[in-house]
Amino acid sequence: HRDGRIRCSAAFSHAILLGSFAASIMPMSIALLRANSRKNMAAKLFCLLGVVCSIYVTIASASSGPILALMAGIGAVFCFRYRKYAGIAAYALFGLVIFLHLTMKAPVWHLFSRIDVAGGSTGYHRYHLYDQTVNNFSEWALIGVKGVAHWNVWAGDITSMYVAQAVFGGLLTLLLFIWMVGLCLRFSWRCSLLRLDLALQWLLWGFFCSFLTHVVSFLSVSYFGQI
Repeated sequence: HRDGRIRCSAAFSHAILLGSFAASIMPMSIALLRANSRKNMAAKLFCLLGVVCSIYVTIASASSGPILALMAGIGAVFCFRYRKYAGIAAYALFGLVIFLHLTMKAPVWHLFSRIDVAGGSTGYHRYHLYDQTVNNFSEWALIGVKGVAHWNVWAGDITSMYVAQAVFGGLLTLLLFIWMVGLCLRFSWRCSLLRLDLALQWLLWGFFCSFLTHVVSFLSVSYFGQI
C-alpha cells in the first residue's frame, strides 16, 4: 500500500519492478500487432491482449517511474513513421537538459522532486540521491563505495540503475553501462531503418521502444530480483 492505494507487485519483488517490466512489454505488443495486421485474427487478438494487459499492469503498480516509462514507450512506438529523426530528437533532448541545468536555480535533477504521477512518490529521495552522488564524486569515481547510507540517503536506498553502476563500480563502470545502453538503442534503431519487410521494421522498432522504456525506468529504480 501507499497513501491508501494498493500497489500490485504479483510475483515480483517490488511493484516498481512489475510496472517497469509491464511497461517494456507494451511497445513490443504494439509492434507485433502492426506486424500481424494482415495475418490471422487470433494473432491480432493475442497481441492486442498484450497491449491492454501491459498498460493495465503498469497502472496497477501505482508507481510513477513505470508510468513515465510507459508514456515514453507509447510516444516512441507511434513515431514509427518519423523514426529516422530519432537521432536528432536525442541530441535535442540532451541540449534541452543542458539548457535547463544552466538556467534553473536548482540543478536539473531537482526536477525529480517534483514528479508525482501515481501519488505518494518519493521524488525528493531520488533528487537527494542524485545530488549526493554528484557531490561525492571523488569518493566513488575510482572503484565505487560500499553504500550510500553515510551520504544521508534514506535507508541507503539506491533507486537508480545509473547511480547503482557508479556507486558499486566507479566512473568506468558507469560509462561502460551508458555505452552499452546506447549501443542497444542505436543498433535497434539503425536496423529498423533498413530496407526490410514492413513487419520486420515494426518488430525492430518495437525493440528500440522497449529498450527506451528501460532507459527511463533506470532513472527511478535499480533492477533486482526477477526482472
